[in-house]
Amino acid sequence: MAGDLRVTTDKGPSPKALQLLDLVIAYRQEHGISPSIRELMTALNLRSPSGIQHRLRTLRDLGLITWHEGCARSLLPTTGHANPLGAGSRPAG
Repeated sequence: MAGDLRVTTDKGPSPKALQLLDLVIAYRQEHGISPSIRELMTALNLRSPSGIQHRLRTLRDLGLITWHEGCARSLLPTTGHANPLGAGSRPAG
């Protein structure tokens, strides 16, 4: 279905929602910070932030991602999913 905004299926997140999660993980691995909403919009060829925000809320509700409200670039995949920066941990030494 063209323009389908569903982000969950009866078995969990939709392929589009998982694509967004993969983008967040890959961006964090490459840049050391989370992507902005605008960067995610560009990567997914979307014109409005609402589609990204809806998918992010769904991923959060499913426990796959978290962020701090009002804090830019705070997207963080949850434990059990790739956490390339090891948030909250410091190097030994």
